[in-house]
Amino acid sequence: MIQENELIKKLQNRERDAYKILIENYSRLLFSVCAGILIDPGTREDVEDTVADCFLEFWANVYKFDPSKGSLKAYLCSMAHSRALDRLRSICRRNEQPLDELSDKADDSDNILSSIISEQSILDIWEYIQKFPMPDRRILALRFFYELKPADISLKLGLPVKTVYERIRTGKQKIKAFIYEKEENL
Repeated sequence: MIQENELIKKLQNRERDAYKILIENYSRLLFSVCAGILIDPGTREDVEDTVADCFLEFWANVYKFDPSKGSLKAYLCSMAHSRALDRLRSICRRNEQPLDELSDKADDSDNILSSIISEQSILDIWEYIQKFPMPDRRILALRFFYELKPADISLKLGLPVKTVYERIRTGKQKIKAFIYEKEENL
């Protein structure tokens, strides 16, 4: 196993073998970081592309890394986290609907996100949902971001439909409280 300082020097010298070692040593870690943010709204391909982007960016800007400010591992994780959030924003923009369609859906009491137009608000809600325990986090993401029916969520996750409905109901109450609190703080 190559030492981190030695690896950094080889990367700065543009040694391709060092780049391969970097990928071998950190690809799983970066995949985990990116998947934690992207796996529900995105696809595996989005996660893989984000990890690849991180390695390419690091290779192109290896001189920006300052070992005195922290470890290579922490730097790469921070980069992956940032790139995954950028990709999440991109996915949200890609999935935006015209305002006409949003107002058509405003009567759907189960779709609490339909009345939220701000992309930042959607991201705030997404990040809030990520703090929920499993399987609530997954249920709420599938219901409110993918708009799957509770019966479909039940089949996908192998949970009783009654449990899915209950978790959606309690999750919706928590999200509404979160939104109201956020609005009051503005």
